[in-house]
Amino acid sequence: MHIQDWIERYIETESLFPDNQQKVNLTLFNVASPYDIEDATLFLRNRWNLGYDPIDDFVQLLKGRGIMVGLIVGFDHFDECTAIANSFSIIND
Repeated sequence: MHIQDWIERYIETESLFPDNQQKVNLTLFNVASPYDIEDATLFLRNRWNLGYDPIDDFVQLLKGRGIMVGLIVGFDHFDECTAIANSFSIIND
């Protein structure tokens, strides 16, 4: 329930500022190998014009592109999850 609560609060807060909302058009990739990860990375870098230099603050980059990023604590052996809710792209770590 922690993730659901966080998403609901985040969407409620975002709804207070409709002019600041960005819609994200992400391409979904099936990842079955490290090569698939590299292909997806190169595609996104090209689409977002990021170049090939290291990204200093990846979380800030995602937030700036309209993707919700949040930290959920309290779960053992929990890596991360991604979702789409009410047209918002969400990453929990």
